[in-house]
Amino acid sequence: MKNLKIILIAVFTAFLFQSCSEDESQESKIIGIWKVDNIEFDVSINDQGFSEFLGDDSGVLETLLVSEIEGEFENITLDFKSDNSYEITSPNEPTETGTWTVSSDGRELIIDEGRSYSGIYKIKFISNTSLILNSEEIDDSQDWNSDGETEEVKIMFDLYLIK
Repeated sequence: MKNLKIILIAVFTAFLFQSCSEDESQESKIIGIWKVDNIEFDVSINDQGFSEFLGDDSGVLETLLVSEIEGEFENITLDFKSDNSYEITSPNEPTETGTWTVSSDGRELIIDEGRSYSGIYKIKFISNTSLILNSEEIDDSQDWNSDGETEEVKIMFDLYLIK
């Protein structure tokens, strides 16, 4: 019985240290220079697809929107530094800087520009060379169809990053 207690204590201690090292490795995996590899997103207005809401049966407007958003993410690099600062660089744009942290449960990456913007991104997947972040943003401040009422616009995306 005494040996069983010792074994249980040893197993519990090992589990405790393993949990701590997993949290540390989660944060350490984020450190480094990442490039945007792909972005997948979905836009809905008042719970309707973008083209459906606008009555665009051909999908031309949605194709233009997709092209515009994808273009915004081309050649972007994110440099997450070990001091929890970051730099985001993109062609023809000023470098963005701020701080980053990982939530205590290791499931979210919190980006703080230090001004008015702070973003929380779900970590869908992380390895030493691949990171997938997910975000959902809701804006209900604009009247998209000029009916005098604001619409709820949801933008959900997965951002695929590689080292």
